[in-house]
Amino acid sequence: MLLELYIRLADRHRFVLFAFGEQLLVRCTQIITEHEQLVTHLREGNVTEFATVLRHHIAEAIAGSSYEFAPGGVNPALLTR
Repeated sequence: MLLELYIRLADRHRFVLFAFGEQLLVRCTQIITEHEQLVTHLREGNVTEFATVLRHHIAEAIAGSSYEFAPGGVNPALLTR
């Protein structure tokens, strides 16, 4: 299940790492904590909390930028960075 999830998110993950690498380094401790929370919620089957933490995690990754994530991924019309 985790592998399938990662495969689905891999392209978005690489994009965010490339586009926001420096910003993410500043938050590295918080990012690790968020990943730990995601794994805990997934193991416990707590879908609602998993989704909440994941949305927050993604939003924080792009906070302060001109990028916007749409339900299907990054909104290409807003790639004006």
